[in-house]
Amino acid sequence: MQRRSTSVETAERRLRSRSSLGREGWLRTADATIIGAFVVDVTDRGAGICLLVPHSLDKGESVELAFDLASPGEERWLQATVRWRKGDRAGLAFRLGPPPPSRPRSA
Repeated sequence: MQRRSTSVETAERRLRSRSSLGREGWLRTADATIIGAFVVDVTDRGAGICLLVPHSLDKGESVELAFDLASPGEERWLQATVRWRKGDRAGLAFRLGPPPPSRPRSA
């Protein structure tokens, strides 16, 4: 049985400062599919995204998120887990730890 979070737990999670980002980004799924996404906001623990194309993305799925940082071309892939999904919006929780082995880039 799945436990629902209480309003206190939700409030504690929301104490983390969210920064509006508003940048185009990309999701890479476990099968190396690249999906366009708009990164709505970001915290030190995760990000809110809006998918730019219809795609199946399930709660608990492992993905990687990339978006341009301060200067163009300075992208970094961050490991994440899909925490929730509603329509074209999704919440990602970053997984901190050593980076995975590098993968060849899709053409």
